[in-house]
Amino acid sequence: MRLILYDDLMEVITLKEELEPVIGEKQAIEKVQNLLLPIESINIGNIVRLIVEIATTKSTAVEEQVEEKEEKEAAEGEEEPWTKAELLSYLKDATPYQRILLAALVQVDKEPATRKQVTFLMNEIAKRRPSEGIDKKLTGRSMGGARAGLKMRRKPLNKEDIIESSWSHAERDYIYKIKDDYKQIVIDWVKGEKLWIKEEIG
Repeated sequence: MRLILYDDLMEVITLKEELEPVIGEKQAIEKVQNLLLPIESINIGNIVRLIVEIATTKSTAVEEQVEEKEEKEAAEGEEEPWTKAELLSYLKDATPYQRILLAALVQVDKEPATRKQVTFLMNEIAKRRPSEGIDKKLTGRSMGGARAGLKMRRKPLNKEDIIESSWSHAERDYIYKIKDDYKQIVIDWVKGEKLWIKEEIG
């Protein structure tokens, strides 16, 4: 028999929600299940590996400010541009959170869009496309997690970020847009994936 306090169980649920935008729902559930399943009490190596794995994954879902700092520190021109085929292959493996983020960025009324505008549109897409499997309110944290997941997947490929972001003093918020070189490819992909809702919301 395994026991867990209610407060601790709520922490586990919060952990799962934080991991979802970064690694996807299936892997997040798997990691949480590994925490709750019986673990051999003599060999604690399994516990150590699980803790390190979760800590590593969570560290990628840092606040937007940290990500911005890392981007500025990266040397200009080190990352290569995408070809259309490479980008479509990359988009094919996007998690539902990443898919909805990209869909929102190409459907905003005004570019660049604030974090608030993007998360509003992400919620509209999630609500109108229940097949994506996101049935909870998305926040700036969800958006940050999706961005971190996209970054984690593209870094080994040595490809540039397809999303431009910066702090806007006028908006007093971060602003975002898909880079012009990739916008039409992402629009076509979003339409092909049935995530286009612009006409539905007027």
